[in-house]
Amino acid sequence: MNKRKTKSPRAPSPPGEADYFNVKEALNQGSGHEPVVGEYARDLAEVLKLLAGHLDPHDKRKQGLQLRFVDPEGKPVCAKRKRTSPHEDEEWEGNFRQVQAAIAGANAKALAWYLLEAAEILSATGARLDPPEKHNDWQLAFVRKGRGRRSDPEKFLNDSGVARKLMMKTIEAGKQEAAIAELEDERKISRATIFRTKKGPSTKKSQKKR
Repeated sequence: MNKRKTKSPRAPSPPGEADYFNVKEALNQGSGHEPVVGEYARDLAEVLKLLAGHLDPHDKRKQGLQLRFVDPEGKPVCAKRKRTSPHEDEEWEGNFRQVQAAIAGANAKALAWYLLEAAEILSATGARLDPPEKHNDWQLAFVRKGRGRRSDPEKFLNDSGVARKLMMKTIEAGKQEAAIAELEDERKISRATIFRTKKGPSTKKSQKKR
């Protein structure tokens, strides 16, 4: 299988910093929080590039960490050379079926291609969600369906911080109850507030009349 040759687009701006909690809350809050998701998308793209580099190193002379397929006993598995699919000789397009075949055949090179292409898409998506200065092209924005309250950026950051603190204190204390009690005293907030930030915004389901 040969990789399709395409012209590489201009590299997006360097990735910023965004963590899991901020991004999850940003997706819940919606409009106004696109930059947080954009930063995370670019960070994730860089991670995929690193993984691809370890799967298919460009410089074979460098001795470094490599990712390989191994069997249950930990022994390296070589890419299958036998024809296992009628689509094996087709041009690489990076679709789901081809990725499945690459994993089944222990084809690290093809899997690296997929990760690099996914990274390219994530980088472009991140640039649309969090465009650089003097950006004159179109961009992506969250749009709420129907009516609803607009999110408060200050409340978003506070809730995100409480959720992060709760997780860290739970790990340290070993029990969530002890972590909640400590957080109540430290932040001067109620248990209800802590659980609300932990679960995220509530959603009301509409019920059909019988």
